Amino acid sequence: MKKTEASAANFRRVNPYIDIVTYDGVLGTENFPEVFAACDVVLECFDAPDAKRMAYAVARTTMRDTDFVMVSGIAGFEPSERIRARRIAANVVLIGDDVSEARSGRGLMSPRVSVAAGMQANVALNLLLGNDPVEPRCNSKVMTDTAKSLPFEKA
Repeated sequence: MKKTEASAANFRRVNPYIDIVTYDGVLGTENFPEVFAACDVVLECFDAPDAKRMAYAVARTTMRDTDFVMVSGIAGFEPSERIRARRIAANVVLIGDDVSEARSGRGLMSPRVSVAAGMQANVALNLLLGNDPVEPRCNSKVMTDTAKSLPFEKA
């Protein structure tokens, strides 16, 4: 069974009335906006840094009217309290601890992934409800300076 089908089946077990549209293909800057055009909020869940860079580039260029909730910096076993949500662009919220990256001997650990996923879902829910999930908002210079230091941001 494909990952998309398995995920959809799991979601339907939780809520049989949910409307799920799956996409089974490779996402790139050319098709990303088309695939997610109907979405009010996009939750980025890529593992590969290149895919994260691509999603961030799309968020900052062709999908500026769509909110993105991205995750980076959750590897290892540090305290989960270090993971936080912060706005790095007008339409992008980043979940992470600004420090932890996956490397040999220090991969993604289930507890921190679960914390980040829960935070990502909570941020998305607040965005859909019209609430600002990250207060106070940073000014644009702070957002730009922060984004430049991210592992998926290439100036």
